[in-house]
Amino acid sequence: MSATKGVGRAASAADAIQDRVAKSIVVPKTMLEANLRATSALLSFAGHRMQAQAEFLGRVLRCGNVEQAATMQKEFFEAMVADYNREMTELMAIARENSAIFASAAAAPPKSGKAA
Repeated sequence: MSATKGVGRAASAADAIQDRVAKSIVVPKTMLEANLRATSALLSFAGHRMQAQAEFLGRVLRCGNVEQAATMQKEFFEAMVADYNREMTELMAIARENSAIFASAAAAPPKSGKAA
């Protein structure tokens, strides 16, 4: 076997190993990105809901009568339900996108010979 063939095989083996390593990194990286994206959305939502709760409590403290307080509470809960519905829709969209990304990352490893 010539030295050129040996070098070519070694480079090919190194590329195969690098592709395997790259694939093994892509899936955990994709999972981490998915978790961070969902966590970011949840924390943003929680902050929004806490702000809405604080504003609601401040308005209730200043209301003049029970009827006004009941109306404010009804409006608050309607807005809260709408917020939760929007958040669930957003989280489901994130889950679908992450699932597609995860599936493509697992199915199609990098072919460059280098980790992404």
